[in-house]
Amino acid sequence: MRGLLLWAQEGYATPVQLLYSSPVLDRSWKNRTLLVAAGLAFVAVSSFATSVVWQARAERSLVQAGEQRLSLVVASVRSAVLQNDHLPLALALDPDVRLALRQPANSDAIDLLNRKLSLLVNASSGAALYVMDLSGLTIAASNWDEPGSFLGQNYAFRSYFELALERERGAFYAIGATTNRAGYFLSRAVRDGGRVIGVAVVKIEFDDVEKVWADADESVLVTDANDIVFLASAGAWKYRALSALSEDVQDEIARTQQYAGEALTPMAIDPVGGSETASHIRIDGQDKVLLSQSAPLAELGWMVHQLTDIEPMALARRDGAIIGGSASALLLALVLAFVQRQRMLAEERRARILLEDRVEARTAELTAANRQLVSEIEERERAERDLRAAQAELVQAEKLAALGRMSAAIAHEVNQPLGAIRTSAASAALLVRQGETVEASETLSRIGTLAARAAAITAHLRNFARKGRSGVREPFAVDRSLRRALDLSREASNAVDVEIVTDIEQVMALGSALPFEQVAANLIRNAMDAVATKSGGRIEITVRRKAGRVEVRVIDNGPGFPQADIDKVFDPFFTTKEVGEGLGLGLSIAYGMVREFSGTIRASNLPGGGACVCVELDAAEHPVELVGA
Repeated sequence: MRGLLLWAQEGYATPVQLLYSSPVLDRSWKNRTLLVAAGLAFVAVSSFATSVVWQARAERSLVQAGEQRLSLVVASVRSAVLQNDHLPLALALDPDVRLALRQPANSDAIDLLNRKLSLLVNASSGAALYVMDLSGLTIAASNWDEPGSFLGQNYAFRSYFELALERERGAFYAIGATTNRAGYFLSRAVRDGGRVIGVAVVKIEFDDVEKVWADADESVLVTDANDIVFLASAGAWKYRALSALSEDVQDEIARTQQYAGEALTPMAIDPVGGSETASHIRIDGQDKVLLSQSAPLAELGWMVHQLTDIEPMALARRDGAIIGGSASALLLALVLAFVQRQRMLAEERRARILLEDRVEARTAELTAANRQLVSEIEERERAERDLRAAQAELVQAEKLAALGRMSAAIAHEVNQPLGAIRTSAASAALLVRQGETVEASETLSRIGTLAARAAAITAHLRNFARKGRSGVREPFAVDRSLRRALDLSREASNAVDVEIVTDIEQVMALGSALPFEQVAANLIRNAMDAVATKSGGRIEITVRRKAGRVEVRVIDNGPGFPQADIDKVFDPFFTTKEVGEGLGLGLSIAYGMVREFSGTIRASNLPGGGACVCVELDAAEHPVELVGA
């Protein structure tokens, strides 16, 4: 199943999906369900069979590895014994041993023997060497000068002493009565002239062997003839019985003090499978299942048990199930995919032919539609050109209408210097006749100044009426364009009794002087119209440079814009004036011109009443003097 999940996660169809979606199969629900069930059964059987095979192979590997480790354990135990089993015989043949047994009161002989035994133990792997007389009393020992020495101790109750007297040699594993340290005791009868005069003994300890097992993480048990564990890799297993002990055995153990002080509690061994030579067991009801293998140490009467965790078998079974299921699922998917692909290729060929026919028909329709679209685009472009021309004409018409509204003011402005020119000309003629040449020259100079003023006023009108260039961005003096716009609007402001307050900095902006002058005139005119009927009308015009931008504000204290329509004030033909008082193009014209300068224009109402129109243009970094400005 894990293989199927991986297959699906990679974005491929699972065999179940292929079975249900395959066009080559019968579409009926019943048949598809049967096919799905058959496919799942195939995958399940394959997964089970593979898991069994892999588990069996893993078990064989564990058994082989366990046999090898078991043989090494047996060899290590046997080697520990064989390295020292000659020492009792060597002592039994040693003349110093016989001398000490014959003359136990000879302190020199005893001292010499103690030292010899100490040297022999240090040169071997044995734990202790000692000699006992016929009563079981230890007369000499290798540990004679150590705490817990065997010297002077009587071990007649030990089996190895009795066996040596009866059969010449003995062997016995027990917990030391003096040191409380367990060991294996090998004994040999000492003869002198054909009669037994004592017993020589070597004690062998297996602490180093058990430490090697523990460090190697091995699970090893060594049992005696009564199935009592006396050597183990885990301390919790030592001195426990694998089978029930009879009363005779218990009495014998008590008599010989073989395992003095140990309870010898039974160890629960539960078989859970395996074979006769490699059984599966649980110890003390634990969940872990162990593979148990045994080998006898016949010459010692012991049995060595090697225990191996069978978790690798479970892992192998799982891996086998995954691999078998995945492989069978993949094989099934490949077969179904191949069949489905063949059917799809056939359907694709039929679909391609049908598609080509449809494409041909659709191409013809699109060609006709394209021709019609081209015609509509050309018509739209013509309409847009006409619309732009009409808009330009409307803009020019609005400008001319503005000129008409300003004509009276301009006539008044021009009439003043003309009247002064007439008066000055008469005065100049009289002064010439009187010979007052200096006064006459000054009067003529004044006439020239008045004429220049009249020419400037008419130049403003001519420039305002002229169609300016669009989209041109060049440095121009904002303050000069504003003052010209104010000159054109001054008479109109006097007519409606409006106070115009200016706070204008000398700044340069990027744009065009004449179009901006037209924008300013439109804004000032709109502000005048807003306060025309208001007593104490006031218009404020400010110019400031802020962070690379030039900001121009035209503020009035009129009624302001209708709040509901404030977003429409720059739309063409939008006006709040009465019919006949305007076309609603003033702010629209201003909006278009400012946008051509890459500037912004916005309208807002003031909190205390009135309206504000703000124009922002890019500031010119290097002001230049404009010719004729």
